Amino acid sequence: MNDNVKNLTPSENFKKLAEKRVNRTILSLKLIGNLSNKRVYDWNEEQVNKIFNTLQQVLDDNKAKFKIAVSDNEEREFKL
Repeated sequence: MNDNVKNLTPSENFKKLAEKRVNRTILSLKLIGNLSNKRVYDWNEEQVNKIFNTLQQVLDDNKAKFKIAVSDNEEREFKL
């Protein structure tokens, strides 16, 4: 691990990694959009739906991870 990463707070580390990963994902999504060019590629509606349903499922799964993380951090009181 390099010294710059060690000196980051968890919040700073999150922001740094989130920005890199989201920007890389945005670029990848734009590249997927380039596949829509019918002059270069041959695709059908079923294939397009499969792509976007899969992407949506991954987004939904990841969003749920953040919701679970928030609820796990809430204080709970146990009672019988």
